[in-house]
Amino acid sequence: MRLPMFEVASMRLLKRLTLVLRDGVVEHVFYPVFPPDKNAEEVLHWLAAHPARGEDSRT
Repeated sequence: MRLPMFEVASMRLLKRLTLVLRDGVVEHVFYPVFPPDKNAEEVLHWLAAHPARGEDSRT
């Protein structure tokens, strides 16, 4: 998937990102995640604006 990575102390780590998956398919990517404390709210707003097919709202 060529996800963004970085190395520290001989470890390869993923950079902070959020993937929205539906039926095993990447539908949206939030990257870079900044500021990290606001990402969950941003994702919730995106999900509310993009309901799954056949769904009118999320509760």
